[in-house]
Amino acid sequence: MKRGFLAQCAALLCRRGDWEEEVPPPWKRVFGRPESREKALWIIANRSVQAYAESDTGFGDVRELPIYDDHEITAASKFHVIMVGLPTALYYRDLFVHRLGTTTADRGFLLLVDGQVMTAFGIFIKDFLQFRTQYLPDMFGITRSSRRYKRLAKLFMLLLTSGEMKKRLCDILKLWLHEPLGIQTTSITVHEEGETDRGALKVVSRERLEDGRFRIV
Repeated sequence: MKRGFLAQCAALLCRRGDWEEEVPPPWKRVFGRPESREKALWIIANRSVQAYAESDTGFGDVRELPIYDDHEITAASKFHVIMVGLPTALYYRDLFVHRLGTTTADRGFLLLVDGQVMTAFGIFIKDFLQFRTQYLPDMFGITRSSRRYKRLAKLFMLLLTSGEMKKRLCDILKLWLHEPLGIQTTSITVHEEGETDRGALKVVSRERLEDGRFRIV
């Protein structure tokens, strides 16, 4: 039997493009993963299949939430972590600290205190899923500046390394059979140890850079 080139078989194509890029019919987006606030990794199909996008409110939308208003944090305050699309995590990261540049994070999160955004952070889960590391690499963690609390970023780091946080991240990322040992991050600092990391993280390696700063894992 012979079959011509016009056979209507199911096909999938993988491409990188803009969030707003038009897809010519009959092709449809069936998977989307944010790579930045402008770009995404797309899988498109010529047949209808169940669509899925790693974004909290659609393809590239930014989810707007109340920002921590410097109210008093008490024993009754509630902390909550949610996974959001990278555009949302990067939006709050850039809002809290401008001009940080690009990131290799592939999952974005927000830490909320009493329903308000306190910290935006991102991890790069690919290395963990491919067994290149036993830790979840924390690529960025930016906490809102506070006049009331000078060490709010240290509070985030202590929460990030807590047992409850591990359980929460494993539930969100569905890491029930392959749990990480902990969190790993790399910092570029002027001193031999980052102030925010001191007492919360253990230094694994320290490298002196040409400009005199330190690269600390």
